[in-house]
Parts: sequence; C-alpha cells; structure tokens
Amino acid sequence: MNSMILKSLGILLVSVVEEFETDTWVTGTVFSLVECGRDICAPLAGPLGRRLSPRAVVMVAGGLVCLGFVTTSVSSNILQVALSLTLLIAIGQCLANVLTRSSLGEHYDVNGFALASGIARTGSSIGLVCLPSLVQLFLNTYGWRGAMLILGSIGAHLALSGALLIPPPKETGNRTTGGYQLLSHTSHKHEAENYVNYSILAFLRYICMKMGGALDLSLMKNLDFWTITLIVVTIRFSQSAWYIYFVPRAVAIGVSNEEATIIVTIAALVQLVSGILGSGLVYTGRGTSTSIMAAGFMTTPEVTTQLSSFLEPSKQRH
Repeated sequence: MNSMILKSLGILLVSVVEEFETDTWVTGTVFSLVECGRDICAPLAGPLGRRLSPRAVVMVAGGLVCLGFVTTSVSSNILQVALSLTLLIAIGQCLANVLTRSSLGEHYDVNGFALASGIARTGSSIGLVCLPSLVQLFLNTYGWRGAMLILGSIGAHLALSGALLIPPPKETGNRTTGGYQLLSHTSHKHEAENYVNYSILAFLRYICMKMGGALDLSLMKNLDFWTITLIVVTIRFSQSAWYIYFVPRAVAIGVSNEEATIIVTIAALVQLVSGILGSGLVYTGRGTSTSIMAAGFMTTPEVTTQLSSFLEPSKQRH
C-alpha cells in the first residue's frame, strides 16, 4: 500500500502540476507530506490498536485512505490536496502500516517474522510491477482526477484486509500464550493515589510515566533501535524521492512515460527478488536483520548514483 500510494502520486505529479500551475518542487513536497505525516503519527497507532483492537483500526484506516483519494480528486487548489493527503491518507496509511506489522510480530518469532515480512513485502513489489502501467492507463483515459477516484477504490480494499487480521493470542492466567508475563496494574493504581496525596507535581509526573509507557519510550534508550532507525530513515529518504520524482525527471529529460514505466517495473522486480532473498537469509539463520538492512543502507547510495549517471547523458542527447 505504501509504495502504491507514493508511486501513483509520482506518476500523477506532472498532471497535477499542470492543473494547478505550480512548481514541481511544491507539488512534490505536498506529495511527500504523505510520508512525513505517516511517520509523525506512527507513535499513536500502538495505543489506538491496544484500545480498539488492530482489526477495527485497520478497517477504519482503509476508509481514511479511500476518503483521502476521493477528496483529493475534487480539490480545487494545491492546499486542499495537501490537507487531504496529510489528514486522511497519511493517517490511514500510518495506522495500517504499524498495526499490520505488529500483528505479524504477535504470531511469529524473530525468524518467522522475517519470513512473514518478506512474503508481505512481495505485495509491495508486485504493486510496483503492475500499478505504474495501470495508473498511466487511468491517467490517459480518465485524467488525474478519475485516476484518483480509482486509486481510492483500490485503497478501500485495505478495510477488507483489516477484517482478516487474526486477534492476538488470548491471555491465560498471568501469562499470555506467547510466554510473556503480564504487568500488574494494581501497583500503578496505588502509586497514582500516593502521587495525588503527595502533590500535584508528583501526580503530573505519574501521568508522564503512564504516557511514556503507552508510547513505549523506553526504546529511546536502546542503541540498536537508533541504529535501525538511522538505516530505515536513510533508505526511506532516497526511496521516497525516487518514488515521487523519478517519472517527472525522466519525462523532463525526454524519456517517454512508457519507457519510465518499464524502468520502474524492472526496479520493482529487483526489489521483489532482494526482499525474498533477504527474508530467506534471516529465516535460515545465515544473516541477521540488522546486517541485511546495513547491506541495503550501503547499496542504496550506489544505486542512486548509477541511476543519476544514467539519466544525465540522456539530458545531453536531447
């Protein structure tokens, strides 16, 4: 779903720029707000999932994504497009992305989760293989507004995917079926009463502690967490820029939309193969998730450089 949204917006970027007579960088920045909004709202997905259940939240997320595309299709200026993308599509994408991954983690160990994630990622690669040609067809046939409506109907299927989520293992006694012991909440209640009786400042401290526990801020003290965060942010930065700006850049230097679509399809096939290989290595114990991500971290700049050198000579020829 993530790659579908960004890549589709990238293909429609040129038409949106011409419609609203804005600069490419302005519209590209608006489209990138989907990624920014998704990441900023991500810490809220966990508490919502625990309160309302991942199944219900993901189903609502599908409705938000659909509504976001529909409202974008009827926008009359770039500001309305930005609001629709940020407030609807980004939030819906955020909730679905976080809670579907956490649901996988509740049912698999480390190796099984790597394999399940790799299989799930094949959907992203298959989407990149199929969607560019489809979105280009929608654009040529119905215009960018009609294409947005069709993308909204595709995004609505996320609600059906949410309905298929299996609830987490039921609790048995003081332990879950996964073997993790539950924390008692009675001590927190007594602690809250003591804080109230002691002073307002101490009670506010208790509230902050509860909020920190809900958002799981203890991860901030983990070095491995920051290492993985750096890798993911770097890869996402270059990947998102490629999703949004590749087609407009290719068209600007003389490459046809059809040729740009073929290049995107080839890249999607490479992503599909690499995702399967990476998850297989982790599942068989021949590599760790951190080492696989580090390899991608080192490979991404090289691929970007080679792609840039491929496109620059084309500019000179045309």
